[in-house]
Amino acid sequence: MLAFYTDGLIETPGVDLDDSIAHLAHHLAHADDRDLDLLIDDLLRKARATGQRTDDVALLVLQYESDR
Repeated sequence: MLAFYTDGLIETPGVDLDDSIAHLAHHLAHADDRDLDLLIDDLLRKARATGQRTDDVALLVLQYESDR
């Protein structure tokens, strides 16, 4: 899985940026990636729950599926 995102997804005033990135990486590492739409909805819902955002949010999640 590969995730591209803007800083609006993870930046929260008063929270260290490295901690926010680590939290996102942990969440992605343990996420159920069988349904990317649900995963994206969950990430956006968590971003809204952490406080008021002053920046835009863009998120693109890609997953490679081999035929093996």
